[in-house]
Amino acid sequence: KQNTGSTGTSTKEIENGILTCSFEKDSDETNTYYEIDFKFTNKKLITSNLVTTIESTNETYLATKKAACDMASATSLDVTGINTSCSLSLGILTISESYTHKDIDKSAMSKYVEASGTAPEFNYQKNIYEKKSIIILVGNMFCCSSRF
Repeated sequence: KQNTGSTGTSTKEIENGILTCSFEKDSDETNTYYEIDFKFTNKKLITSNLVTTIESTNETYLATKKAACDMASATSLDVTGINTSCSLSLGILTISESYTHKDIDKSAMSKYVEASGTAPEFNYQKNIYEKKSIIILVGNMFCCSSRF
């Protein structure tokens, strides 16, 4: 099946693989890069991993973000299907949030979000190409590519 992307070019839908979407946001003292990988089988979502990389000269900002990430990481230990980790080194904070969608305890999700975690926007076995369309439509900010 052929899909027409946001640029009007034709792309072939892949049945099994990884859809990677990224977005970069820069300001005077902070650069933030988001990358999310959606792993899919038969075009259906299985897992996803969101990595947020923040590079900043503002040490207070980084310390605040790291503390929030540490809280989310500790809370993720109590939420089935989510694993969060953080590292801060040389002015770069890396936050990794991994989701095993079939195992996510939705009843505990509000606790994770309240602890500064990011709630996954997509559900287990949702069609991956619907997600790509949604991400591209949201302000046309994310750039996506698939691989198998």
